[in-house]
Amino acid sequence: MAGPGSDVQLTDDDVMFLLNLLRNAPSPLTTAQLVDALKQRGARQA
Repeated sequence: MAGPGSDVQLTDDDVMFLLNLLRNAPSPLTTAQLVDALKQRGARQA
C-alpha cells in the first residue's frame, strides 16, 4: 500500500468504479469516503 506522501496510480477500472460510485450516490461523497471505497474494493479483489 502507498505510504503518506507517495504517488498513487489509478487504473482505468479504478476510475470507472469511482465514477459509478459518484453517479449512484444519493448525496455528495467526501474524498475520505472515496478512498475508503477504493480500499474496500482492493481488499475484496485480493
